[in-house]
Amino acid sequence: MYLMINSPYYEGNTLDLRIIECKERYVPYIEEAKPIIRAHIVKVIRPMTCSVVLQVRLTPFENDEVSSDEETYRKKPVPPSERFILKLHDRRFSTELRETVKSGPWTPTLEQELKAYVLNSMPHEFLATINDGLVDRNRWNEAQRELFLADECRNLHSTEVATYDRLISLQKYCVPALYADVRLADGDIHEPETATNPSTLITDKEQTSYADWSQICGILIEEIDGFALSDLATSAPEKDWFDVLYAAKQWLKDIDRCGVLNKNVRPANVIMQGISLFGDDFWNPVFIDFTQCELREENTTEEEWRKRQIGQDEEGAIGYVMNKRLMDAKYETKKNQGFEGNPFPWEYKPSDPYSRN
Repeated sequence: MYLMINSPYYEGNTLDLRIIECKERYVPYIEEAKPIIRAHIVKVIRPMTCSVVLQVRLTPFENDEVSSDEETYRKKPVPPSERFILKLHDRRFSTELRETVKSGPWTPTLEQELKAYVLNSMPHEFLATINDGLVDRNRWNEAQRELFLADECRNLHSTEVATYDRLISLQKYCVPALYADVRLADGDIHEPETATNPSTLITDKEQTSYADWSQICGILIEEIDGFALSDLATSAPEKDWFDVLYAAKQWLKDIDRCGVLNKNVRPANVIMQGISLFGDDFWNPVFIDFTQCELREENTTEEEWRKRQIGQDEEGAIGYVMNKRLMDAKYETKKNQGFEGNPFPWEYKPSDPYSRN
């Protein structure tokens, strides 16, 4: 772990966002006719792993200085209906992603090295050699590491947007609603002394190859208020456990039917949303984080897709893991210690196509 340098991601700060595409109509301030909106950071969701995740409140973009009325507005409590989640694939402040290539903290000097490399080399050829396994990561220079991270962030973002588009019928049910595809506007991520220096300024208005690698892609999605499925044992009564896992299993089947194979399914990426309907209260599992998904293509046969589903076993990543966690939590032990078989009255059983029989 290392110290971030001048991160713009802190409570109370504002970020200007450029709307690339509206995905959901009738959302305040999100419209293609007004391509710039301002996001006020309410909460930073940590840790920053492969992306930066923020709880934000939106206001219209203004070129003038912030008025006293807006200052008062910022300090008011934010009702759930006005909160959004802003997810940015920012290589500079994505801790886990940088650690995968043994890269240290981002600095303006690194950005200058990346810019020089992109403008004076052939970045696509370098990335092609990576895909072919022809480059030893230990021999990369700092500019190449930044280029790889930039490419990885672009891929993660495009995969997630495509997956949300594929899952549009399930949005607001078991998947958050995707409101907009956005880009971080110019100058927000730089140190003050570099933000105005033409040699280091990041701008997506310049039609250069460097601008393609420097832009920060993101999405605005629905905020799901609740706790992670991984905390089920301490956050919900035991009588609800079976219904929760059964609901998660059924939603996974619906996601599969949309031709989505999620390679990052885990209890921590499922949010338990409290629902009240016709006088009944229940927990609804909502799946998040679709950066590592595979989308079924038209020419993929049923047999090929089934093999991939079995190999990934998304259902087991929830069922087997949670079955053991809940069992351990109930009896406060990692083993069954004196119990034969499963001490629960139920046990996770894989369903087709996850069964290997």
